[in-house]
Amino acid sequence: RQRQMCIRDRIYYAHHYGWDKNARDKFKDNIYFQTCADFCERWDQKSFDPEYENKDLDFFKPLIKEVFSRPPYKDEYIKKNEVLGLPKV
Repeated sequence: RQRQMCIRDRIYYAHHYGWDKNARDKFKDNIYFQTCADFCERWDQKSFDPEYENKDLDFFKPLIKEVFSRPPYKDEYIKKNEVLGLPKV
């Protein structure tokens, strides 16, 4: 998985190193590929921008509490082989 994580966002910086920026395309048939690509585009690659405006940590406290208050591994939250995608922005 770590190797896939490194490849997934390589599209944004591989050209600086002479690497294949489209290496992630070998996973394009995976049902989670588009969700991962969308995540990288919206949030992951922007996390390396020193000028990107960040929210204060207090903003995230209610979100974290909500997620960690859920019972772990409950089918209601873990939906194997079901892709919900990311929320619309």
